[in-house]
Amino acid sequence: MTKNYYVSGNRKDGYRAIAEGAKKAGFTAPKQADVVAQTRNSMRNNGGGELRIQGTDGKFRAADTVPPKKDNFPPRG
Repeated sequence: MTKNYYVSGNRKDGYRAIAEGAKKAGFTAPKQADVVAQTRNSMRNNGGGELRIQGTDGKFRAADTVPPKKDNFPPRG
């Protein structure tokens, strides 16, 4: 089953990944890169999904489809 995750946080409080519709964080760490790596690994093992990374300014700065989920709108070129 695919799940979508959102990574957010800041240097002071740490970073967290929350599954869409969840109330508690699935992964937490002091570094954003660690949370992203843990989340990607888990998503690959559990059917993939969309991973969205939020910057400290509140805007989404990156989004990625983690396989094996199929991207319905792949980039051209």
